[in-house]
Amino acid sequence: MITIRPSGNAAELAEFIADLNKEETHHVGYCGTEKDEIESALHDTFDSIGKTFWTAYRAGEMIGTIGFDIDEEEREAEMWGPFIRAEDWLDVAEELWHQSVAVVKEQVNAISGFYDVNHRYAAEFISRVGGQNRGEHLILLATPSLLSEHSADEVDIQEIQADLYEPFVYLHQACFPSAYYDGLTILNRRNTDHRVFVCTTADRKLQGYVYVEANPEFQEGNIEFIAVSPEYRHHGMGEALLRHALQFLFKDKGIQEISLCVDMHNEKAIHLYKKAGFTERRVLSHYRIELHS
Repeated sequence: MITIRPSGNAAELAEFIADLNKEETHHVGYCGTEKDEIESALHDTFDSIGKTFWTAYRAGEMIGTIGFDIDEEEREAEMWGPFIRAEDWLDVAEELWHQSVAVVKEQVNAISGFYDVNHRYAAEFISRVGGQNRGEHLILLATPSLLSEHSADEVDIQEIQADLYEPFVYLHQACFPSAYYDGLTILNRRNTDHRVFVCTTADRKLQGYVYVEANPEFQEGNIEFIAVSPEYRHHGMGEALLRHALQFLFKDKGIQEISLCVDMHNEKAIHLYKKAGFTERRVLSHYRIELHS
């Protein structure tokens, strides 16, 4: 018999998730693989773990969990899990789903999930709950050894200033209309570790930008978004912005590993990143479940 109840124990959840997420056949994207990192993310990302995570127990032993990172304004959520250690994986997953989504659907209209393409059960689970595959994302990694391979920037790149907020939002929305962060959200997320760098013409017309997030505590960083205005493409702007991001994360922030995500169909971007020295880490399938018509 399975018992399902809300879970507010971040340490217990982090240990369970880390153990499973190290295996590609159970890996759920963007949740991390190290216990301390996951526990920190649970505290930082979720306002109340007890209201967004549900855990399944059998004979008093934890066998599964599912959680939702909810964006109330957009009425969407990213699914953490299901993370399950049981032979009847799909049955446990469906029980967790039905109990949790009964609550979550009052707050969101759609849920996204990201799973390693080699996940043993994800495709069948998503099919059972009425979701669809929305494509595949490639995760790429870089290490500090890349710094010695690149010369200094020839393009003048600076931190974004107020006069470029509006054109930045416009460019971001044009290039990433369905992204998890819109332009205003990015501007509001900025701090000493989350930065937007831009290149401009002499008369301050925005040519391109890169948005990066550093996590010095765990020596990790992400290049979240990079874009160049159509009229300035094919002039090395993207490469210059990428080099600047690498310098900031590796040299200024002491990051030891940088990751980025790119759509598998974006061959030009993949070529740019691989040319810069990034290597493939894994491929994630993106699924989306519409809860309301």
